[in-house]
Amino acid sequence: MIVPTPAHPVQLVQLTPVLVLRAGADFEVQIESEVGIETADRVTHRYLVGAIPENIGPQLTGLLRDAQVTADGTLRLEFDSGSSIEAFSDADYEAWSVVGANGYRVVCMPGGELAVWSTGE
Repeated sequence: MIVPTPAHPVQLVQLTPVLVLRAGADFEVQIESEVGIETADRVTHRYLVGAIPENIGPQLTGLLRDAQVTADGTLRLEFDSGSSIEAFSDADYEAWSVVGANGYRVVCMPGGELAVWSTGE
């Protein structure tokens, strides 16, 4: 499992300096890269993390409908409201990470490669 599974309720923990979303009790998503946010009215905006307007924050909460990672390292989370967020990989920096229970961690490394750690418990 790379990302939280659907049906987890997602809460916005913070917008800046790192975007942090909590998915249920087991997962935390930390985003430090550029993001694309599609609001429920189907308008897409691109932001650097740290420059996301506060009024966008509520669009990043709700029941998680789908979560995927693309071949280029983009993390996409879709919510039951119709809104979604994409965290893009970065050529030079770690773009995003998912931290889960039992030592589970996924980091999008520079260039989009994924590093995965798990204690296997």
